[in-house]
Amino acid sequence: MENGFKVEDRDYNLYHTSYYEDHDIDDNKISLNVGAPGVDVLRSSAQFMLKSTQMRLEKEIAGNGDLLQYGSMMGDPDYRKNVAKLLSEEYNDDVHWSSLLTTSGATAGLSLLAGAFFNAGDYIFIEDPTYFQVNRIVGIDLGLKTVPIPFTDDGINLEILTKEIEIRRPKDFRPTTERPFWALMYAITVYQNPTGICYSKEKCEKLVKLARKNNIMIICDDVYNLLRLNKNDGDDFERAPPRLLQYDVKSDEDYFGNVVSNGSFSKVLGPGLRLGWIEAPLVVLSKLLMK
Repeated sequence: MENGFKVEDRDYNLYHTSYYEDHDIDDNKISLNVGAPGVDVLRSSAQFMLKSTQMRLEKEIAGNGDLLQYGSMMGDPDYRKNVAKLLSEEYNDDVHWSSLLTTSGATAGLSLLAGAFFNAGDYIFIEDPTYFQVNRIVGIDLGLKTVPIPFTDDGINLEILTKEIEIRRPKDFRPTTERPFWALMYAITVYQNPTGICYSKEKCEKLVKLARKNNIMIICDDVYNLLRLNKNDGDDFERAPPRLLQYDVKSDEDYFGNVVSNGSFSKVLGPGLRLGWIEAPLVVLSKLLMK
């Protein structure tokens, strides 16, 4: 009895992870229940983290302890520079560290973006089917109205998407610094969850043009892009197809900055790290920093 209340010793699973691979897998089976790294990957990541943490803290001890100080609003510059280097190599594209903002994972990135740019009652267009947590994050938690759009064999159905946009687009909307977009779209264009489909080049180009024409922000979950799942004729693993952001070309006459790449290390290092990034255009980053 404590302060008049009986305290019972119960196990509320507060100290357990939500996923036990040993419960789902035996020697001859691989679980596809959860999109999570296997135990062997996590053990390797732990060794990597042990060495890298020691190396970085030794640097801080020899220096002025910047890592433990109040940091940049966009995240540790060393982290962002190294992520930019990694992404430039893996994407075969020029990713500049100044376009990266540190997050605590892709889920946090989606929540941050949706909450900063949109209000309860605004629309979000989503793939059908899509990542199962999206409706909880933006629909239940933030109050956005989800509009599911059917999927085809090379991505979202653009014909239906166009019609749904036309029905809901405000006739008097004009983009401003405070409100540059009236609606949001959530997409996974590379190894889409749960279908595994990659959008075609033609569909990516048309989707970007549609977003520009209608003042829509596209948050692209690029959490699988660092994985290499397909082999070429030489039996080497190929790079994943280009992320949607690469089709939002700055030199285009109608460029505005409609696409955001939402990335994470959850699939290649470990979801428990809660570490990711947002790669975004200036129109998005400037508003996030103001918020």
